[in-house]
Amino acid sequence: MIAGFAAVPRLARFAAREGRAPGSWLGGAARVVSACAIAALAAVGFLALVTSSQAETFGPGSHTYPVLPGVTRVKVRVVGGVGGTGDDFNRTDDSNGGAARIIDAIVNVVPGTVISVTVGKGGEAGSISTGGSGGTGTGRGGDGGSTATLAGGSPGGGGGGGTSLALGATVILRAGGGGGGGGGAGADYANTAYDPEHGGNAGTPTLSNNCNSSGNGASAIDRENGATNPKNGGGGGGGGGGYTGGSAGSGYTYNASNNGTPSQGGGSCRLNQAGLFETISWSLTSVSSGTWKDGADGYVEIVELKPSLSKSFAASSVKRGENVALTFTITNPTGAAAQNGLTFTDTLPSGLVLAGVPAASQCGGEVSRSADGSTIGLSGGSLAAGPSSCTITATVKAAASQGPASCPNKSTTNGPGNLSGLSSNLANGVTDQCVSIRLTPSLTKAFGAASIKKGEATTLTFTLTNPSGSGAQTGLSFTDTLPSGLTLASAPADSQCGGKVTGSADGKTVTLSGGSLTAGPSSCTVTAQVTTAASQGPASCADESTTNGAGNITAISANLANTVTDQCLGVTPVAPVVTIAKISEGGTGTFTFKGTAANHNGFPTDGSYSLATSAPGTAVIGNPVTLAAADVPTAIEEALPPGWRLGSARCEDQNWQQTGNPRGEVIGSVADGRTLVIPAANARAGARLVCSFTNRFVGFTLSGQVIRDDGTGGGTAHNVALDGGEAGLGGIPVRFTDCGATTYAGTVTAGDGTFSLPLAGPAGGASVCVVRDPVTELAGVSGGPGNTGGTVATPGYDAVAFTHNTTTDYHSVLFGVIEKPRLADDGAATVAPGGTVFLTHRYTATTAATASFSIANATGRPALSAFTYTLFRDEDCSGTLDSGETAAAGAVSVAAGEEVCLIVRVQASAGTAGGAALEYDVIAGTALSGTLASLAPLTDHDVLTVPAAGTISLVKRVRNVTSASGFAVSSAGAPGDILEYRIAFTNPSAEAVSELSIHDETPAYTRLSGPPGAAVAPSGMSCALTVPAGGGVSGYAGPLRWDCTGTMSPGATGNVAFEVRIAN
Repeated sequence: MIAGFAAVPRLARFAAREGRAPGSWLGGAARVVSACAIAALAAVGFLALVTSSQAETFGPGSHTYPVLPGVTRVKVRVVGGVGGTGDDFNRTDDSNGGAARIIDAIVNVVPGTVISVTVGKGGEAGSISTGGSGGTGTGRGGDGGSTATLAGGSPGGGGGGGTSLALGATVILRAGGGGGGGGGAGADYANTAYDPEHGGNAGTPTLSNNCNSSGNGASAIDRENGATNPKNGGGGGGGGGGYTGGSAGSGYTYNASNNGTPSQGGGSCRLNQAGLFETISWSLTSVSSGTWKDGADGYVEIVELKPSLSKSFAASSVKRGENVALTFTITNPTGAAAQNGLTFTDTLPSGLVLAGVPAASQCGGEVSRSADGSTIGLSGGSLAAGPSSCTITATVKAAASQGPASCPNKSTTNGPGNLSGLSSNLANGVTDQCVSIRLTPSLTKAFGAASIKKGEATTLTFTLTNPSGSGAQTGLSFTDTLPSGLTLASAPADSQCGGKVTGSADGKTVTLSGGSLTAGPSSCTVTAQVTTAASQGPASCADESTTNGAGNITAISANLANTVTDQCLGVTPVAPVVTIAKISEGGTGTFTFKGTAANHNGFPTDGSYSLATSAPGTAVIGNPVTLAAADVPTAIEEALPPGWRLGSARCEDQNWQQTGNPRGEVIGSVADGRTLVIPAANARAGARLVCSFTNRFVGFTLSGQVIRDDGTGGGTAHNVALDGGEAGLGGIPVRFTDCGATTYAGTVTAGDGTFSLPLAGPAGGASVCVVRDPVTELAGVSGGPGNTGGTVATPGYDAVAFTHNTTTDYHSVLFGVIEKPRLADDGAATVAPGGTVFLTHRYTATTAATASFSIANATGRPALSAFTYTLFRDEDCSGTLDSGETAAAGAVSVAAGEEVCLIVRVQASAGTAGGAALEYDVIAGTALSGTLASLAPLTDHDVLTVPAAGTISLVKRVRNVTSASGFAVSSAGAPGDILEYRIAFTNPSAEAVSELSIHDETPAYTRLSGPPGAAVAPSGMSCALTVPAGGGVSGYAGPLRWDCTGTMSPGATGNVAFEVRIAN
């Protein structure tokens, strides 16, 4: 499609066309298209598609037509001017003016585009001696040839003008005009004269990439009287105008032997552009014929192809309260494109309102209504390409305030002015639609009380009112169906309102038949006594179960209007009721329930409420229990028989609609495996709670737990109780045995340390054991037999022995364990004669205990006397013996997770020879309290040697930089942590050393976090990193080497260090 100029408002067109009313103006020198012409258009189907988008017709001249929003297709007819007739002479016939070209097309357009048209005028007829003038247009028609005197011949007709249609500046269609008819020539009466040539028809449209050019028709040559012969014959017809101009015809001379040559019609054009034309066809107009007949003017007809909206009522009249359908029809005309986004809003007149909610999905969109029922609207509607249609239906009724009304009445007339918010692609084709409201008696009803208690009764009164102006009425009838929560308390009086009143056998309906009323104003009443249905619980307005409205009225006579409004009867709340439903799976049994002492709320506490199941999976329903009060918590405990487990317990409020409780089995919770707690918020007045307890027979089991009984987090160690920060231990193997080689069942503890073992296997009265199998790093410190009545094995605390009963569940068996304490690490060092060396050890406590430390088993080579050694407490765990730190002596109280750091100081006498050695054990003892368990002492073994001359001693330590730990023999780390390694080197010998190299490598799964720092070299020596070359970079992994030059004195020390990052 071709984009045009900015759109102008529709009313601006009138001003541009000489201010004439729509349908009559044609602009400029236009001729008004006659009613006959319009009828002819309809006959060829052009106007058949017109709905509310009326065709606009343009006559000769230039005009514009803005395409309005929402219009994407237009149907156009483009017609050129017809050629004028040629004049006859004596006995010759008149010649016809040539037919013009008609082009019919459906064009795809863009809203806002300006359609420009130039319409061709018909050629004028040749008359007397003057040739007809050619019609104006886009390509002017040529003039007919004139003659000097009538005695010599007759003039020719003018050619018709061409007509064009453009989108913006681009011409897409040109329709050529017809050629003018030729003139006749004089002749002797004795001789036959030839008839003049008819004008040529306009050409077939040429498919072109450019239709902007046009051509004028050629004018015929005038025929002048010659000096020798005043009878020079007739003039030729002028050529038609259009895409190309037609050639002129030639007349023929007096007493000629031929009739001359005909004129040609103008050429036509259609633009060659993909997607521009949805359809296109062409034809010819009628020729002009007869004496002195001007050719018909061309014209352009444009019709917007978009859907139109109409509406109608299903009935012409209703009584008050009666419903009537209101239907909206959207029609997409033939040739129109598929439509989306169709939107409108209809505001009902004041006397009508919507009855109910219309179907939400209609006409491919969303239908909605206002809360007050005064408007209905469509949004996002859609239609298939035309011809197509769809309907939207809503039900309306008279507004409560509406009295009788006849058509037309503004309060009940729904016309085009009631529509608003129409989408730009939807035309308002609505005409006034009226529904009259008939004058009839009306029916209302009311309860005698606002609320009653369950089982009480009240009066339901129906009032029939005949308004002023209404005549006497007979045959009045209706039936009222009571809501589900109400029923007739007694049969109503038989004779009321002049008719017969009956109540149905089930107490659900009241019926009046054959009632009568005198001429208005008059009224009468029908009364009945109603009470609550047996199933009705508490109800508040407006509850469907106790609300009696207009929808409950049926079988109402035609002369009685249903003007009932909703009438509600509240039912006073009562205390909540609980009913137990029992389901057993895997077996059957008898199950007992009782209210807890603290929160029974009226549920029996003596265990008298019991239910026996007869089939697995089938519920047994107990008797309802009315609780003592509403809005207080209620706890019901089930006494579980041995071998049974409570699977679930939940309550459902069968009166949830009235109480506001949540719907479904969602009320209550169980925390201890046997007690259902109903929150106060759900024990509402009027609640009818059905509480389902589902049990599963799992057989008899022995259950217990393995716990870390180490006093962590303020707990008490070794007391067979889980307290403080203590926790259960998962993954511990536990078995049920015959206390010997036979294992009946085995498992490993869950993550929280709990375990459960089936008790199948041994006979009743057999001696059995539950055994905790050993785990290397754990030690037993406590145990409890639970309800087995058995004995805990000591000092290992790894078994409970008891006598088996085949109908008993055993539980609460406990095994308390601790991790075994740790002592790290064995040491090795060299010491120079007369030198001193320090070896570090670290004790880690795993429970509350008393620890003691000593050195034992010392041996020397060649003699122990060459060495002295002392064990010290390293109070700050720095790895360095600080001033004030004393020798380890006496016991130390420790708790789980605490560390005790130790340093052994060893001195070699000055005369000790190379090769001498010292070995000893560092002993850590752990004493437990509150338990019979004992722990074996821990031992580290240290070896020290006196080196020969020229020997270097190396000590490597590591610390976690990320967690700021101190240097130690080992360190833990997580992915991404940075570790620092430090290698200390010492010359323990009595002689100097030189040319020292220190070799190491980055540990597995690590890389340098940055270049290693400078080495700390001893006096007289210089050290540098030589591998890798360049000092190392972040990310490097591989060997490391430091080379030291110079001389290292006896006893001198230095160190090198590097940092690495643990890989993710």
